[in-house]
Amino acid sequence: MNEKLTLEKLMKEVGCSVYPERWSEIFDAAMKEYDVNGCKMVTQEFYDDLNEKYGCFEEFGYVYSKAISYAKDDEMLCRFVVLLSMALNDEEHKKEDFKQFKRPITPEGKAPEAYEMATALALCSQFDGCAAMLRKRGIPQKYINSALTYAAKGVRNYIWRHNGAIGYDLLSWAQLY
Repeated sequence: MNEKLTLEKLMKEVGCSVYPERWSEIFDAAMKEYDVNGCKMVTQEFYDDLNEKYGCFEEFGYVYSKAISYAKDDEMLCRFVVLLSMALNDEEHKKEDFKQFKRPITPEGKAPEAYEMATALALCSQFDGCAAMLRKRGIPQKYINSALTYAAKGVRNYIWRHNGAIGYDLLSWAQLY
């Protein structure tokens, strides 16, 4: 990129018009994270690892695989997923942040499978933390796996509500555990 990327430019690029201004505070750290480590949430290995640990993608793994196959080559979308993941990690602010956020609308010429699943890709970064928190509370592993499977199955409701289109829009799940 020749021109310095800003939060506003990124959000415009990915079709996200409503987002918390507070994200400007974490934007530079998220972009540095992407520059150093890329976006693990758009790799098949990441989902294979989660599925091996929790069995959470048995039913809709193909949807995640399709989304990451498109997302991995879209640098701005990957940067957005890293930013969203970082925002989800912020326990102090995430509840308020997601009241001020609307998912991106797929920009012209981009793969809807990737954009409609962007929130799900970021949400998956929360699975290990959720599992650890539930384990700490003494919850048996089979119930932890069930909770994570439920989050992954949010795809089913989206498909049902949107006449077969692939997507996910349940970021509030990250606040429930």
